[in-house]
This record gives sequence, structure tokens and C-alpha cells, in this order.
Amino acid sequence: MKSIIKSRLFLPSLIMLSAAALYFLLDFILFKWIFFAEYHPNVCTGASSSEAISKYCNLVNSKKERLAKADLKDIIVTITFSKPLNEAEYQNYVKAYNIRVNSYNLRGIQPDATRTSGGAWFNWTGVGSSEERHNSKLVGAVSLDGYIDSKNLIAAISDPCSYLVDTSRDGYWGGLFRSRGEARNNWTKGLSPGKIFNRDLAWQLEEHGIAGYSYYPAHLENSGYAIMSGA
Repeated sequence: MKSIIKSRLFLPSLIMLSAAALYFLLDFILFKWIFFAEYHPNVCTGASSSEAISKYCNLVNSKKERLAKADLKDIIVTITFSKPLNEAEYQNYVKAYNIRVNSYNLRGIQPDATRTSGGAWFNWTGVGSSEERHNSKLVGAVSLDGYIDSKNLIAAISDPCSYLVDTSRDGYWGGLFRSRGEARNNWTKGLSPGKIFNRDLAWQLEEHGIAGYSYYPAHLENSGYAIMSGA
């Protein structure tokens, strides 16, 4: 009799444990494997070709309608611009779509064609806070990361200054069973920005001369910069 009672108690517990294991397995697979990360040109080995960049952008943009209809106030975005923006263009862009900026990335180029990056400490005059960046020529803002409302998403994506409005790190896409409301981004609590926001595509666009990034390194030939062999 006791063995029968124990088995009856054990069976529901086993079912609950199995269901919980299946929950986390499915959530992990949907979020980690099937989702965007495996396609990101900055993440995948050998995926930084122009074809891979286009594939990734198409994948992200294929999800835009669902996010736009979700009525969210704080979609996590990493925006790569279609060209380096000057200060006025950058400020107008941020204001137009009411973006809450976490950080932005300014591109500078040194006389030997070395690319430098920075945000608030690498200001719009091209003068940085470290000796390494003092000789950089400012090209402009190439990306930002921050938060955008659903109502402004489509317009930002359609803006000629946008190359990719990357929403792939938002918790909305975090798996079949995760919250898609305000609590969806609770996973970001206590994390550094580098673990929250995706990496931009500016470096890859420069490497392939895509969109408004054909300036590197061809534009240096007429700017007084010396291009090192292999740069």
C-alpha cells in the first residue's frame, strides 16, 4: 500500500519536473539557436560577407510589423546608420524618433588609416580624451544603442539615414513562453550595456564599402591621409 501511495505522489512530481525541463529547453532553443544571434555578421565565423549582412538585415526587418503593433515603450535597439552622420543629422535623427540613447559611436580615422571609435569622450570636434585619438579625423556618428517606442519603429526603419534598426536583443523575441509586456526585458537588470545591446554593423559596412561607407579607405587618397600597406 505504501509503495502505491509513493508511486502516486512521485508521478505528478515527475510530470512537473519533466514539463519544467521541456519549458526551459524549448525556451533556450527558440532564443539561443533559432533566433537572430546565429546570423549576426559580428558573431558567426565567416559570416561577415556582404551577403551575410543582407541576410541578417532581412531577418531582423521581417519582424518589424509585429513589434510595431505591440505598443511597447522601450524596445531595445542598436541602430547602424546608412552613412556617418554629422552632429546636426545625428541630433535630428534622435529627436525625430524620440530615442532614449544609451550610447553612440563616433568614427574617427588616424593618418595611418586606423579606425577609432568612441562616444561622449570622443567629441564632435574629433578630439578624444586619449593620446591615441588625438590625431583622428572625425568621420561622424555610425551607430547608437538605446530604446524606441513601437509607434516610431517603422518610421525609423524607413528613414534614409537608417541602415539597420536592430531589435534582436529585445526580450519580445526571448522565447515562446516569456513575457512580451513590460517585464520582457527584466533579463537586462544588473547587466552592463555591452551584454544588453547588439553590436553595430559599421565595421562590416566599411570593409565592404556598403551604402555610405565607401569612404574607407578610398576617401583617404584625397584627404592627405597615408594608407598603410594592407590597411
